[in-house]
Amino acid sequence: MEMVETLEPIIVLLGCGIASVLLLPRFGISPIVGFLVSGICLGHHGFQLIPNNETIHLMAELGVVFLLFDIGLHFSLRHVWNERKGIFVFGPLQVFITSVIFYFIGMQLGLANHINILLSLALSLSSTAVVSQVIADKGLQGTPNSNTTIAILIFQDICAIFLLILADTLGNNSETSLWTEVSIALLKCIGSFLAVVLVGKYLLKPLFQSLIKYNNSEVFTMIALFLVLLTGAATGSIGLSLSLGAFLAGMIISETPFKYIIQTELRPFRFLLLSFFFMTVGSSIDARVLLTDWFSVILTTSTIVIVKAMTVFFLFLAFKERLCNTIQQSAILFQGSEFLFVIIAVPAISTNLGTNAVSVLIASVAISMALTSFIFNLAQNLAMKVVSDSSSKDNDKGINYSPRLVIIGMNDIGHTLARAMQHFKVPYLSVERDYQNFLKARLEGYPTIYGDKADIRFWENLGIERFQYLVIAQPDIEVSRMYAPIVKERLPHLIRYVASRNEQECNEYKKLGNIPVISLGVPSGLELSERVLSDLGLKSEDIEKWISKEQKSYLDRKYKLTKPELAVK
Repeated sequence: MEMVETLEPIIVLLGCGIASVLLLPRFGISPIVGFLVSGICLGHHGFQLIPNNETIHLMAELGVVFLLFDIGLHFSLRHVWNERKGIFVFGPLQVFITSVIFYFIGMQLGLANHINILLSLALSLSSTAVVSQVIADKGLQGTPNSNTTIAILIFQDICAIFLLILADTLGNNSETSLWTEVSIALLKCIGSFLAVVLVGKYLLKPLFQSLIKYNNSEVFTMIALFLVLLTGAATGSIGLSLSLGAFLAGMIISETPFKYIIQTELRPFRFLLLSFFFMTVGSSIDARVLLTDWFSVILTTSTIVIVKAMTVFFLFLAFKERLCNTIQQSAILFQGSEFLFVIIAVPAISTNLGTNAVSVLIASVAISMALTSFIFNLAQNLAMKVVSDSSSKDNDKGINYSPRLVIIGMNDIGHTLARAMQHFKVPYLSVERDYQNFLKARLEGYPTIYGDKADIRFWENLGIERFQYLVIAQPDIEVSRMYAPIVKERLPHLIRYVASRNEQECNEYKKLGNIPVISLGVPSGLELSERVLSDLGLKSEDIEKWISKEQKSYLDRKYKLTKPELAVK
């Protein structure tokens, strides 16, 4: 009978989690919002179906642990360098400016200094889970705009790790000065990261390589689970959070070629336990406070949304980013972060704030999360109009006019080629004749110009002689036949690749001096991209890593099984 009573709340939590995952995305709402609402209804302020016991709290804490592990899996030093502008410029400036604004607001409200600093920094962060889901739902993984968004999230998540350490430190010893605590937390962070680099390089990577011969994916999963709990316990034993240990475990595994299979195997654990965490957070909210203090909820939500959206908007304008990109970035990074829930859950902070303030903050952040998909849809429509109405001069702003390579056609094959060039920092330009495809490519941040591949005047104005490589993603055999003699005579240096569907087409294009590549794999254009990258002199192992990442990203977009890769991350 005691076992049944223990299982009842878990069954209820699972049922609500399943309902949230299945129903809410249909209305463009993140399941996280459903988890929070379920917690409000089922918690000790509602129907009291979620007991306030150690078992539930342990499962909730493990949810945060697995979230941080998943983020750590996406932490790649190489990717950090590739996205350095977003991580080291946009990310720090966004967090600094936003947190300063929130700090001054907190001063007016009379918050204690150390609480104000923590909350201001926490409010400056955006929701990794929600933003990633929106990007996945829109199929935008790998686009230049989404890469910038993810780069900013990378920096924010690094800040979140630091905040978790600082919050725990402040909660354990309130008599020490704030700057002493900050210095201690920073030193612990640096020491932990250095330890991870050494352990990953000299211990774990050789261990995984020695296990390849067993050809057993379950072994990797078990070792990963063991490593998560072990590092969590290790960091907990020295006064740091379990979450930091999980993040470090993810970092260690991210440097191995086995991170994708481990990420796939452990994802169900993460999502299940994370739902428990959000439900327990929701259970701490007193719905009566929300009803009686609804004005504070609306005001707090509006402040969070407006401050963060305007900060991102003017920051991107200051760096002369295209207006359509600026609109989209400000409309996807305005919500509060799930890490605020973690910070508020620290007893020293929740006690200082009081029940009413905690309930208002959690509700406001949850509402901002729920608004993300809806507002981003509106922003995309506005950005599309901006792209459509902009002048040709503004439309070409940001395009690199010293490219080595030009892509003809921004169909699926063209998009794959463009992502390859973006990833390896190869200067390129793309050309599209279909107006809707042109607008879509421009909206997603690809350097695309409008032009007709069959018009020789267009190529003369473009200066085709500047290019070394021409990749035809949308081939037309008649156009190729027409231009073959001209290209042979005037552009003998131009190397031309053509996406072909079968051997017959290959033979036709080969006779015209092209290099045909059959493109039948998934995603479309992968074989063509591989051939071009190889001829550009890139290392085969780097190309293979990119192909694996691209295939995984394609499955994410196609089946929406996982969020896009957050390369910290």
